[in-house]
Amino acid sequence: MRILMLGNSFTSANNLPQLIAKRTGAEVVAHTRGGARLREHLNPNTKMGAKTLAALKEEPWDFVILQEMSNGPITSKESFRDSAGDLCDLIWSIGAKPVFYATWAYQKDCAKLVKLGLSYDEMYEQMHESYYEAAKENKALIADVGTAFYENSSDTPIYADDGCHPSAVGSEIAADVISEIIRNNYRQLAANDGDEFCPRCDANLTLQKGYRNDLPYWVCKGCGEMLINPRVETDNEVAWICDQCEALLNEQDGFSENCDSWKCTECGFVNRIDTSMIYLSEAEYQMSLSNPYKGMTDEDVIELMSYEEISNLDERENVVLVKMDGKNYVKKILSTYNESVYRYLICHPIAHMPQISKVYRGDRYLVIIEEYIEGSSLSEYLKKGIFKPTEAVHIVRNLCCILNELHTLECPIIHRDIKPSNVMLTKSGEVVLLDMNVAKWYDSEEKEDTRLLGTKDYAAPEQVGYGMKASSNKTDIYAVGILLNVMLTGKFPKEKPAQGKLWNVIERCISLDANSRYRADELIERLDNYLGENTNAGKKDR
Repeated sequence: MRILMLGNSFTSANNLPQLIAKRTGAEVVAHTRGGARLREHLNPNTKMGAKTLAALKEEPWDFVILQEMSNGPITSKESFRDSAGDLCDLIWSIGAKPVFYATWAYQKDCAKLVKLGLSYDEMYEQMHESYYEAAKENKALIADVGTAFYENSSDTPIYADDGCHPSAVGSEIAADVISEIIRNNYRQLAANDGDEFCPRCDANLTLQKGYRNDLPYWVCKGCGEMLINPRVETDNEVAWICDQCEALLNEQDGFSENCDSWKCTECGFVNRIDTSMIYLSEAEYQMSLSNPYKGMTDEDVIELMSYEEISNLDERENVVLVKMDGKNYVKKILSTYNESVYRYLICHPIAHMPQISKVYRGDRYLVIIEEYIEGSSLSEYLKKGIFKPTEAVHIVRNLCCILNELHTLECPIIHRDIKPSNVMLTKSGEVVLLDMNVAKWYDSEEKEDTRLLGTKDYAAPEQVGYGMKASSNKTDIYAVGILLNVMLTGKFPKEKPAQGKLWNVIERCISLDANSRYRADELIERLDNYLGENTNAGKKDR
């Protein structure tokens, strides 16, 4: 099954296309631009329009999902109606089925909602009516995400900080609604053609690349479950699975069990072919995938085993206090990481960050041994109450000094996960920055992040796919602004903004436009000015 999504940042946010792909087992392609209207996809003189028209005319699609600019079905109703009609005519003509992704009303009290001059209920009703009219006129399907938001708005954090875009939770809800519509309608159509479906996730197996109903086994691309074909007898009783992407190696041209290793043609990962690695069941195989030492050399495993494990830190199974030669260290088992960043930090330590001692790489995990620093995270302090303004500013200023060092390296590093649990205060008051798990090198030529990572409420818009920009040093400043607001009020800015001059600082930090945010050195200077105006203690250097 192939799905084309036409929309804007409501479609790209939080990687919604990939969420739908996982739920349906389909190949999902998205043509999006922040603020785009449907009519842009019909204009051959625009880059996106030319791309969309070529895709519709030259490629096969089962469903085409249409999403108008956020308030377009209300403020530009006739344009929406005309564009929807023209697109649906084109979609029907190529044998695909149009689906309207009906979006939602802005969050209550959102500035954009106030500007529209509508109440929350009024915007919901008008959006609902406009999308349903378009679906009825064009005999299209409708994925009513707007109603799902309306029903969950009182008790679920479905909105991003701006009150318009979906949060990660909101995008999960959207994916559920859209995927259910797709699955129900596709199965109804495909069942008559003899298509086969996964018994676990209901994905259409027949349309998954490489699938044949005479294969002895198949790994469903929808849920990852290995399915054994009871009707097929085969001399080859072992299914060899790529340790990186879980593709079935047996079906790759030239593969043989007699070779010592095999380079997966799907992802390029070199797999060891060893009969001692055969698993008798899917459960046993899945258990092996969670083994962090799998793929390491015997020497590395023995070296890691020589560390005495003391206890888990912060009740996290993958972060362990260990001891070697009477000295304490922290052992971290990472499934998300940039190995080159950690190896760089071994030889180029950053002041006021834990020194990286060792890096061990397995097939799927990276194991880090780093310096143990005793102290308490800002999360622990915030459980006891908020900070006084000057205390919060001192801490954030010193945090910015660490970030400034990272951001001004010859090849800058972006932390990408600034939050209370990753900032520590030692007993002496030193500020320490932790966890480089999702850090990346800054590349000024990069247009967007290849992996959307970060922590909800602290992640900048560009980290969750909004704005068509890649993460930069300004990404960390966004999170610093959120952190400062939380330290001052105990709440996120959308819930309770700070007051006075510090709110002016925070507001610039969390600007949706990354170019408008401070650099780390500029923010240090601004915070120093605040301290000079509001304390007799003077500057507090690290």
